[in-house]
Amino acid sequence: MKKIKQFAMKKIADDYILIPRYETAEEMSDVITLSETAAYIYQLVDQCETIAELTEQVSRYYHIDAAVIAADIEETLHQLAAAGLITLSS
Repeated sequence: MKKIKQFAMKKIADDYILIPRYETAEEMSDVITLSETAAYIYQLVDQCETIAELTEQVSRYYHIDAAVIAADIEETLHQLAAAGLITLSS
């Protein structure tokens, strides 16, 4: 897993906004809004080699059993990939 495009993340109220940077700003002008959890997952993408590792990190951070949140994390990762923000393959 890795991030595809360059964004600056800013917290505004309860949302996290991804603002395009560098060549990404030339390609797109939209900002992307993420929930707190999706933003945390997005931040971990480059630090974790597998979905299981990322799930374990999120599980520890939020004090929730990994088995309980695994499906939600996979869905979030697939949504981030569909939006062109990350790639799920190495």
